[in-house]
Amino acid sequence: MTIQFLNLFMDWFHKLKFRLFGWLIFGTSRKVRQLNKSLKSAERKIKHSKRQHQRELTNSINKAENERKISRRKHHQELLDKTQEINRLNEENSDLKGQNLLWRERHDELKKQRRTDMSEWKESWVNPLEEEIFNLKEEIAALRHRASQLMVLEIEEESQAPNNVVEALSRADLECQSLFFYTDAYKAAKDCIYEDFERVLNTLRTVDQCAEIWFNEIEGTGSFEDVLRAKSLDIAPSESRSAIQRHPRIFYHRLEGDSRSKQMLNHIKLGVSRNPERTMRIHYSANRANQIIEIGYCGEHLPL
Repeated sequence: MTIQFLNLFMDWFHKLKFRLFGWLIFGTSRKVRQLNKSLKSAERKIKHSKRQHQRELTNSINKAENERKISRRKHHQELLDKTQEINRLNEENSDLKGQNLLWRERHDELKKQRRTDMSEWKESWVNPLEEEIFNLKEEIAALRHRASQLMVLEIEEESQAPNNVVEALSRADLECQSLFFYTDAYKAAKDCIYEDFERVLNTLRTVDQCAEIWFNEIEGTGSFEDVLRAKSLDIAPSESRSAIQRHPRIFYHRLEGDSRSKQMLNHIKLGVSRNPERTMRIHYSANRANQIIEIGYCGEHLPL
């Protein structure tokens, strides 16, 4: 019985073994089939993805190529437009150069003609007039010098020296052809108590002589003050700001039919003392064009 049971058990075990082995083989085959199926599906997906990626890459390349062609055509058109613009500007520049050359030739021709005309005009009109003016100036200077000598002789015969500042101005007004006295000068002289009357007259005579010298000099060679200083006169070419604020040094000439005023800062100093009897100032204005020396003030020292 034991042997029979053992045989039955062994028989059952062999059947079970074959069944288990069959199940194992079946399960393994099934799993292999599933894996093969998954592998094929994955391969199909890879092939599909690869084809799709290739199509996208091809589309991108084509798109980039189209854009490059469009950009190239656009750049080529712009380059063509720029070339045409440069050619047009070159043509305009060439035309302008031609016009500039014509204008320059015209300018040189007119300039040459102008020099010729100016030379002819100067030779025909200016040079004779300048020569005539020079001769007239020499004649006027000679006449003034002669008149001054005659006037001095006549005055010396009448009196040796003036008796006051007003008389000194009056004699200078008669003798000196280049001096013009404002009424303010006589007014100041009337109130002036400066005691050296003869010095006043001689100073004004010196101013008149310096004026004749200065008028005959070429313009630009020197100022009137330079000529006065050469004659040892004490000249002040200006006034301080505080002095002008206290008295503007504007003097007036008031006569019927002749009224004028002018600021005269230049002045001749007679004496340096604060004593009015020993100090006097003569304010003047020199005009070479009109050949006149205007005397605006002859009196005591004005406020500082």
